[in-house]
Amino acid sequence: MDPESETETYVAGRFTIEDWRWSGVPFYLRAGKRLPERTTEIAIQFKEVPLPLFRESTGDPAPNVLAMRIQPDEGIMLRFAAKVPGLAWTSGRSTWTSTTAPPFPWTRPTRTRR
Repeated sequence: MDPESETETYVAGRFTIEDWRWSGVPFYLRAGKRLPERTTEIAIQFKEVPLPLFRESTGDPAPNVLAMRIQPDEGIMLRFAAKVPGLAWTSGRSTWTSTTAPPFPWTRPTRTRR
């Protein structure tokens, strides 16, 4: 890019909706040109609960996140805290993912096969 260019190449904004239902919920929008990858994603980061279930766990708990990827690889990802198997009340991070990739390979038939 031209170093003398005055065209913005990246923008980030924090928006709120003045409504009782969305009170205190920030919406973040980030967009730019020439970023490392071209993606469209909606990520919902859940608030921390006032009384954590796993009190004995050390460190700052990572937030639970629900992310929906629109493009290029459509799918859903849910990342949350879960109890580690065993007698101790410790937590670990668990991630569930689902993609919309077809379960069976399929190719569109040619005109002669239709």
